Amino acid sequence: MYRQAIYQTDMKPDVDREMLHGHLELLVLAVLAGGPLHVYALRGMLDERSRHRLRAGFGRLYPLMRHLQHRGFVEGRWAPAGPVRRKRVYRLTPRGRDRLRFLSLAWDRFSAGVDAVMRHRTD
Repeated sequence: MYRQAIYQTDMKPDVDREMLHGHLELLVLAVLAGGPLHVYALRGMLDERSRHRLRAGFGRLYPLMRHLQHRGFVEGRWAPAGPVRRKRVYRLTPRGRDRLRFLSLAWDRFSAGVDAVMRHRTD
């Protein structure tokens, strides 16, 4: 009975928030490799490219962008967003491209290990 209750409440088709949080830096850098974006557009690209499976909230994205900027992986600049408003547009720096390559290699190793374990499971 306990086991059944866990499965009923925890089985979701979308990726768990903690799994997404652990890989959000890689995903953001990968999206920014395509060109500069503001956070709202970045969130939309993550959502679209993941076929609506990875939904990062602004409460995670804005602090992450500040962190990436502080570490020199992205650069943020103000750009006009109409006659009065402005938006902060982020672009990948050369250091950010290096970080993306590093995280991509780490992801390849990690996902290969997960795949190997999952192939040998007995459901």
